[in-house]
Amino acid sequence: MSNFVITSEEIRNIHNGLCYLRDAIDRLEDTLSPHVIKELRKAKSEIEKGFSSARFQKEDQWDRRNNHYTELKEHFKFKSVWSMYEINDLDQIAFNLEDGSVLVHDNFSVPLPVGPVTWFQMWRAAEEAIYAVGGDHIFIESLTQSSINPKIILLGTGS
Repeated sequence: MSNFVITSEEIRNIHNGLCYLRDAIDRLEDTLSPHVIKELRKAKSEIEKGFSSARFQKEDQWDRRNNHYTELKEHFKFKSVWSMYEINDLDQIAFNLEDGSVLVHDNFSVPLPVGPVTWFQMWRAAEEAIYAVGGDHIFIESLTQSSINPKIILLGTGS
């Protein structure tokens, strides 16, 4: 048997499709014959069984990353929470920045170093920006380079 690679996006799509299927079956239960509902539930169950290994691998990967991010948060005494789980390695280069680059959050900006900047350095800058504006939204959900000015990195947060 061959091992196939399934991407995070594909796992999310399959999971969402199963959720939609489950909801549809529940809504149709009083409309369709019991035999058809039984067949739909059986089909859903078979899809879930086939998908379970990939889903558990993804959950295990997510757990490892989450534990790693939590350890870093505690070690560096951060109050913010890294929620960009698509980032595999916080030591990876996030941006290659020019002189005068800043991270912007609400009306606050944090100066950033020139040259290659890692995701961890971005987390440290985000931590500063989040608490400078009150710290209500502590989950770091996105760091995006502005399409208007490449010297501006926009911080997206959630609560």
